[in-house]
Amino acid sequence: MKKLKNEKGEWAVRDDEQISFKVGGDKVLKAGLTVGYTGCAAD
Repeated sequence: MKKLKNEKGEWAVRDDEQISFKVGGDKVLKAGLTVGYTGCAAD
């Protein structure tokens, strides 16, 4: 579990992996891979 959390004890975000998905029309949300989908920014 240590590799899944950062030095602050928060879930780590993998910047070398990315998750993305469409939400209505052509809007795409994407972010680094982590636990849950929070922190995604609309493109």
